[in-house]
Amino acid sequence: MFIIVGFMLVIVCVSGGYFLAHGNFLVLLQPAEFMIIMGAAVGAFIIGTPLPIMKKVARGIATGVTGKGGGHALYMNLLKVLYEFGSLVRKEGILAMENHVENAANSEILRDINHRVELVDFMRDSLRLVLMGIPTEDLVRMIDTDIEVREEESNEPHEAVAVIADSLPGLGIVAAVLGIIITMNSIGGESATVGKHVAAALVGTFLGVLLSYGFVGPLARVVKNEVHRDLVLMRVARVGILSISLGDNPLIICESARRAIPMAERPEFKLMEDTLRKR
Repeated sequence: MFIIVGFMLVIVCVSGGYFLAHGNFLVLLQPAEFMIIMGAAVGAFIIGTPLPIMKKVARGIATGVTGKGGGHALYMNLLKVLYEFGSLVRKEGILAMENHVENAANSEILRDINHRVELVDFMRDSLRLVLMGIPTEDLVRMIDTDIEVREEESNEPHEAVAVIADSLPGLGIVAAVLGIIITMNSIGGESATVGKHVAAALVGTFLGVLLSYGFVGPLARVVKNEVHRDLVLMRVARVGILSISLGDNPLIICESARRAIPMAERPEFKLMEDTLRKR
């Protein structure tokens, strides 16, 4: 929601300033310039970005814009999942998790976090190791290796969008140069026509800079924040999964995981306890 508000603020302030300066909005309506810039940007993104990274970018933008399951509620949902897994293990044993791990889409325990694909995949892979009964020190090593690999890859979606943001001013110049070519070709005609072509060319530069710094650049930051949130969630899940493997009390499992949550979004112990006890 805040992202949409921010975009609207950019549009209102830029257009409002242009209006106060007695600008003519019809001059800004240059579909050809927009097509050149955005078409080239999207094409460059497709050329330089593997499909898995495109999916992460799309997921990051969608999650960031909608705010679905983010913030405090998302961490509480993860704690609930860990609590239910811990309770299940205490009642029925380690093997009782197998059906939930192998059929995550139909799992009642994982239903609240299933939209976090990366997190669910990480938890399933880690819980499989617990089901295999490997020693704790090996479990820690393998989970930490998994997180390190994911962390190294976490910059790729952000960088893919940031590269496009950085290229947009240049693509705006490309559109402007094409406009100048058209302008030069019209020299000798009516001065009003030449003026319109010059204005259209300048709109290309304007659009490139505005799209870069006002829209695509901030979206790159949104993608980075969402990918980073996934890593934080995995670190929280890591603590809980290790506690599950040791057979700890479900509430102890969640308290261990709660302490890995960043302070700005960490729920108080009493709130966590009351929420979990109601389930």
